[in-house]
Amino acid sequence: MSTYETISVALQVIIGVVAFGTLFFYYRQLRVMSAQLSAVQESSKAQSALSVVDSLQDPDVREARRVVREVLSKKPLTEWSPEERQSTTCVVANYDVAAALI
Repeated sequence: MSTYETISVALQVIIGVVAFGTLFFYYRQLRVMSAQLSAVQESSKAQSALSVVDSLQDPDVREARRVVREVLSKKPLTEWSPEERQSTTCVVANYDVAAALI
C-alpha cells in the first residue's frame, strides 16, 4: 500500500470517528432539550393551575359564590334580583373557564 493510500484510509477513519462523535453529541443535546421541554411543560401546567386557583379565590368571585350558596339556593329563580343573577353569571363563568383549563 502506498503512502497516499495509507493517508487516505487514515483520513477516512478520522472523518468517520468525528462524524460518529458529532452524531453522538447531537443525540445527547436532543435528550437534554427533550428533558428541558418536559420541565417547561410541567411548569406551565403548574402555573395554569395556580392561575385558576387565584381566579377562583378573587374576593368578587368568593362573594358571588357565597351569594349563590347562601341566598340563591333558598330562593326561587323568579325572585332573583339583577344583582343576584349577576352573581350567578360570575360563578358559572369562572367555573366554565376553570373546567376548560382543566
